[in-house]
Amino acid sequence: MAESVVRALLSVTVEVLTDRLLIPTAAAKLRKERDKEVERLKEELEFVKVILKDASAKGDQELSDGEKIWVKQVREVSELIEDVVYECTLEATQLRQQRGFVNLLSRTARLIRTLNTVRDQTSKIQNIKATLDEIMARRQRYQLREHGSGSRTAAIIDRYHSQFVSPFLEQCITGIESTATELINGVVTEEVAKRSVISLVGAGGIGKTTLARRIYNDEVVRAAFDCHAWFTVPQSNETVDLLKTMIKKICQAEKRDTGEIDTANRQELISILFKSLRSKRYFLVFDDVWEEDFWQLLKDALPDDENGSRIIITTRSEAVAVSCKETSFDRVHRLQTLSEEASWDLFRHITFQYEPEQVCPPELEQLSRAFIKICEGLPLAIVAVAGLLSTKEKSVQIWQRLVDNFSLEVESSPQLTGLSKILSLSFSDLPYHLKLCFLYFGIFPKDSLIPYDKLFKLWIAEGFVQEQRGKTLEKVAEEYLNELIDRNLVQAFEGFYGLEKCCRVQSLMHEISRQKADEFSFCHIRDDNNSSCQGKSRRLAIYNDIKGNVWESIGESRIRSVLLFNIGALNKSFLAALFGRYKLLTLLDFEDTPLEDLPYEVGTLLGLKYLSLKKTKVKRLPKSVEVATALFACIEAMNHLESLSLSFKNDGGILNLESISSPPPHLERLVLKCRLQVLPDWISGLQNLSMLCLSLSSLIEDPLRHVGVLPNLVSLWLYRAYEGAQLHFEVGGFRKLKLLVLRDLQGLEVVEIEEGALPLLEELRIGPSPLLNGVPSGIQHLRSLKVLAFYDMPNEFVSSIQPDGGSEYVKVEHLPSVLFCDRFSFFSDDIED
Repeated sequence: MAESVVRALLSVTVEVLTDRLLIPTAAAKLRKERDKEVERLKEELEFVKVILKDASAKGDQELSDGEKIWVKQVREVSELIEDVVYECTLEATQLRQQRGFVNLLSRTARLIRTLNTVRDQTSKIQNIKATLDEIMARRQRYQLREHGSGSRTAAIIDRYHSQFVSPFLEQCITGIESTATELINGVVTEEVAKRSVISLVGAGGIGKTTLARRIYNDEVVRAAFDCHAWFTVPQSNETVDLLKTMIKKICQAEKRDTGEIDTANRQELISILFKSLRSKRYFLVFDDVWEEDFWQLLKDALPDDENGSRIIITTRSEAVAVSCKETSFDRVHRLQTLSEEASWDLFRHITFQYEPEQVCPPELEQLSRAFIKICEGLPLAIVAVAGLLSTKEKSVQIWQRLVDNFSLEVESSPQLTGLSKILSLSFSDLPYHLKLCFLYFGIFPKDSLIPYDKLFKLWIAEGFVQEQRGKTLEKVAEEYLNELIDRNLVQAFEGFYGLEKCCRVQSLMHEISRQKADEFSFCHIRDDNNSSCQGKSRRLAIYNDIKGNVWESIGESRIRSVLLFNIGALNKSFLAALFGRYKLLTLLDFEDTPLEDLPYEVGTLLGLKYLSLKKTKVKRLPKSVEVATALFACIEAMNHLESLSLSFKNDGGILNLESISSPPPHLERLVLKCRLQVLPDWISGLQNLSMLCLSLSSLIEDPLRHVGVLPNLVSLWLYRAYEGAQLHFEVGGFRKLKLLVLRDLQGLEVVEIEEGALPLLEELRIGPSPLLNGVPSGIQHLRSLKVLAFYDMPNEFVSSIQPDGGSEYVKVEHLPSVLFCDRFSFFSDDIED
């Protein structure tokens, strides 16, 4: 029996060795062929991205229905290309991790799986190429246009104003009359002879055009100028076309021949217009300007004869308004939303215009307030919504249904559809990368206040933020958000107590982001059993508790990102299906969910870039994820990291931070909540570190020699970080330290401060330290110290510092503030974070 066993083992070994020689060769050959196809596909992807950016630059208003379908198909195939390239990258990563001599049978099994995987990927590539060829052929087959005309934007604005806004123009003006009067006086005054530009800037629908029309049509203004004209600027900003339009309108008013302009170039048109306006006092309005270079391209055509000529420009962009201000005579007027009272007056005046004395019935007042809240003080929105309601039966049931299904009403009502198109122009004007960033606001529930920090991380994980030399990705993301704010698409808010900046979008702009997200198949929004996205999407957002089969409603989508909101219960079947179904997940946001355990499979997601477990019930991470070696390798790779908070609990074990050989060089804040044997040497090399918190470290060796040399350290916290009896602050150390917190150092007996040490220290907080034998020696040398606070110290210690005979009082009598507090008045742990 022993001989047969040996013979069987030898047979298996020979077979395995043979496979070990043949299978790798076959796999390598197939992988090489596959990789060539992947490279060709990458080249195709570059062209596809250019097509998408070109389509984005045209703007959704300029695309025909056929073009929109074609662009959607191009976008979907581009995502398929990205997926297969991503799969190949992850497969290569896995192979690198499996190198080395491992069990032969296991390695052979892996290689067989690799062969099958490579074959599947090659097949996918062939199918994608065939699909791409067919999509490109459709452009020729259906003769889809390459470029938009740029005229549809202006037509949409003019038609909407004439059909829905003009009938209520006088009512809308009641909220801006004082502003109009002020600006009219500024326009007609002759005190400023220089040509000047007044820029009206604000969000879409805030009343810029209405205010400009009020000024333009004023009889006093009309009488004050030799020439006046109104121009709605196309979103495409074709200067030549605009110049021709201006010349025709101005010259026709003078009954002059305009035939010569048809063949003129830009410079000739500028010259013609300049001569036509020369010596005239003119008043021109340019409505809805989008491009920052608009004024630079046009100003040479507008003479300044110091006769009081005036120009009004309306724009949604702060950058455009600023670019038009070249002298102290130019003005930028930022329009504000209507107050709640003004909104109510305007809404009531239009909605109940056929009611006696325009009074709102008591049973409809609460619903009326709900509609006003949706409009958020935008005059155009109030006019549109109130105009719609004025035609509806004054019934609580009907109005309640309109409130509950407002998004559907926006798509079907002519008044609200026109409003939606007007507001959508701001989105259409965005460059492609900012469109993606704006669409992300539609993922969050309406009225959400989104922290800057979280939004930046999400954008970066999604790949929306492009690298720029000399800037961190967070800095670039902040610039993106600031541009959205400057374009009046996003509102910025200071967080509570100024600790955290947040942002949000107005209700109607949130509706726009949802609509566009549907058009782009940007995200599946699952609310109860409903899904708002019918196409294939990479993102899944779930509101409220998960009911039914989520996966049936999203079809064959290749989900990469999952975000959960307002989840009261999280069933395990959902998580099992999530991790089993989607292997390319890059973003998981479980924040504020009742998640208790994270499945082991999360560690197999090699492409995961963002995982949020904030405010969950997860107590520990699975072993497939807290591995210290991998964590330290990630930290070392973060060359631009500025803030790091590391909390490590390992059943009383000691964390060896010395294994980090090259810490992030730009680190400014470092919080270590973990048990350490020694403080790593590399901490003393963090030249940019301004804040250091050591918590629960239980160090035996004095940590001051490592951190005293840090040139930019401003704040130092030691919380249960040191078990020794003495801390010694040497001269020359801590040159910029302003805050020193020695918290809960139970073994501390003596604190010594040499003369010349801590020259800029302003606050020193100590306690509880029951063994401390007195006030730190040398404290009288700290001339910058303003606050000395002791927390939960023994009665004898407190008595020794009292002015009525305390033995230690002489050491602190020069200080402006000495405080004694109990343990509960100490700063919370959140401050350290």
